[in-house]
Amino acid sequence: VIAEKVDLSAVQKIRDEGLNRSKLDDLASYLTDVIGGRLTNSPGSRKANEWAAETFRSWGLANVKVEPWDTTFGRGWEVVSYSGRIVEPWTKPLDAYPQAWSGSTLDARGRPAGVSCPVIVLDIQDSSDVAKYAGKLKGACVLRGAPPVIGPEFTPSERRTTLDNLLNPPPPQQFGGGGGGGGQGNFQRLQAMNALGTALVRAEQPAAVLQSSGWTYGIIRNGGHFDGGRARDSIYNPIPHLLIAHEQYGTLYRVAKRGLPVRVELNLQTRFLDDNRTPANVIAELPGTD
Repeated sequence: VIAEKVDLSAVQKIRDEGLNRSKLDDLASYLTDVIGGRLTNSPGSRKANEWAAETFRSWGLANVKVEPWDTTFGRGWEVVSYSGRIVEPWTKPLDAYPQAWSGSTLDARGRPAGVSCPVIVLDIQDSSDVAKYAGKLKGACVLRGAPPVIGPEFTPSERRTTLDNLLNPPPPQQFGGGGGGGGQGNFQRLQAMNALGTALVRAEQPAAVLQSSGWTYGIIRNGGHFDGGRARDSIYNPIPHLLIAHEQYGTLYRVAKRGLPVRVELNLQTRFLDDNRTPANVIAELPGTD
């Protein structure tokens, strides 16, 4: 076997471009600072597609197009406004952000409005626990389970996902159904308890569902609403669903578990977009020479 000769001058030119004239920082800054959030099929996503297509054209790429990829995805969604505060046991802004495809807070007539609601902990460890919440969640702000246990970081945690976790992702954290290890059997039990909690919330229609962020230091790691799939598919206003900063959620949970009154005020307004139910990717070609 004859090894192919490496063109070291070409390699050096590539290194020089990447190390000395990279546009990655500028491109990433525009996406995050100017365009912002880019949830699938949201206005931000569509704006990013248009910007990317124009950028590709300015670079001289060929056959630039915004190409639909899923005609069944459903409605787009965006946040119009959010404000919230804890009013009992003391007054403090509520550090939170809505889950994707969350609905809006509504008044008693179903009109968009702020709400003031008592906080109730939803703690389902067994199917027999469901009955004790019947008729008690309407109009309440529900805490779905205990906050996750996040230990102190004496050494910086790795931010790159290991190959093992990429190939075999760990089970997602479940809320409202206890915790602890126990392998596959316990994971299945947690899934079952989580499903019971979700069914109960759908039936009771509380004013809002509050859930802890899985990261600490005030970082809110967002995700999808537990009813997001149904919300995208139909004309349906899901229960408002907010992720709370881990530290604040823990405080609300501990005070409520003491049996002391906890109350929050929320005004979350979101918008569903039916004008285009098909998300898209931006495709372009860099023509070769042979």
